[in-house]
Amino acid sequence: MHSEKTLLDFAVDNGMMDLAKIASEYERMQKFNYLKKHYGEEFTIDQLKPGNDHRYFTRLPNGKQIRKTNIDDFIDAVVAYYKDKVIVEDGIQQVFREWIEFKEKYDKISPGTINRYTSDFERFFINNTYSEDLMKVPLCNIPEDTLEYFIRDTINLYNLDTKGWLKLKALIKGIWLYGLKIKKTDLYITKFLDTLMISNKALAQNEEQNERQVFSDDEVLSIFSFIDSQPFSMVSQGIKLAFFTGMRAGEIAALRWRDIADDFSSIRVQSEEITYKDSEGKRHFEVVAHAKTKAGLRTIFLPQDAITFLKELYASSGENEFVFVNAKRIQGRVFSDKLSKICHQLGITPRRLHKARKTVCSKLCDAQVDDRLLLTQVGHTDRKTTELFYHRDRRPESEKLDIINEALTYHSSRDDLQDKKIVPQETLKHYSVAKCRKIHHILPKMSQG
Repeated sequence: MHSEKTLLDFAVDNGMMDLAKIASEYERMQKFNYLKKHYGEEFTIDQLKPGNDHRYFTRLPNGKQIRKTNIDDFIDAVVAYYKDKVIVEDGIQQVFREWIEFKEKYDKISPGTINRYTSDFERFFINNTYSEDLMKVPLCNIPEDTLEYFIRDTINLYNLDTKGWLKLKALIKGIWLYGLKIKKTDLYITKFLDTLMISNKALAQNEEQNERQVFSDDEVLSIFSFIDSQPFSMVSQGIKLAFFTGMRAGEIAALRWRDIADDFSSIRVQSEEITYKDSEGKRHFEVVAHAKTKAGLRTIFLPQDAITFLKELYASSGENEFVFVNAKRIQGRVFSDKLSKICHQLGITPRRLHKARKTVCSKLCDAQVDDRLLLTQVGHTDRKTTELFYHRDRRPESEKLDIINEALTYHSSRDDLQDKKIVPQETLKHYSVAKCRKIHHILPKMSQG
């Protein structure tokens, strides 16, 4: 009997076998196995078909998109991912991918939102040393205590503040809720998170000073004066509108003349600009017919100053579809960049356009605008959000000093009685402070009798 190795050597030496062809076939089968990891065991190569844009498309478990014109390049890109990653069946990565696909199909989430979820997933799971144990097992095999330790270790590792924790929490909640929906776990994640009790002391306190969060009235007036003193600029006009309305940069960039009432008294916010990166890393800016949140679809009422300058703006540019146009539609980031530049020129703390939104929210809160009107105006679902993240102290130091001085000045009850000429000064010498207070309360009643 000849060994298999002897027979194989004989076949190769005598040209009966083509090693190059065998190697090529072996590599083809390896790639096919990786594709089955991605598409499932029932996958066949015939299923790979280009989309309407003549490109092959898929989304990897980490949320990234792959778009290729050439099928071989497409397959190589998918295989490259799976060569480096061992994807656990029904594990966190797989459930995350299916959750994102579900939300993209049925919830119509924007590419920008997908990019944000993907970025957060890579940060908190793919590139997190504390996630290794979680990623090695199916979702159903992750104990509550392991998940809790992961959360607490991640908070410490990234020194998360309140916003960072909310991002991590939203990601975990989404993955596990979808996992429960498709029966990959029996953990009721909402109840788990509600009883987790993350202390505020465990979160980083990265609160910016008020002068970096909002603008004072003096600063806003200085910005307006500067804008009016310069050559006309559509970008600057967009900045003024932000201070009158609290609109987001993306909402201003997507504003059309048809969204503004005929008498210019209100604006109907019903679209926004979104930004996202495609599979090749190229950034796109698009206007979509929806707002950032459901509450973002709203009607904003305008103050008289805003009505006046919008009328003037319409007289010169009303023929355009979009309100703010310089040859083409102005992107949201341009407004923020311009505002920061103006701040530098005026010598005040540089801030982006979102701080104008916080300024409007703070002014409305200070004016004690009722909840329903406030939430409609700024596009929030509840006042707690506005108060917690947007309401800041805008008063100048001189006013704060006056308030504190008045509040913490101590007045003797003897002085009160003397000031009101209820009891002569010489009489007060014979009374204790307690008696003076008693007289202060009794005498008015006596005088009424």
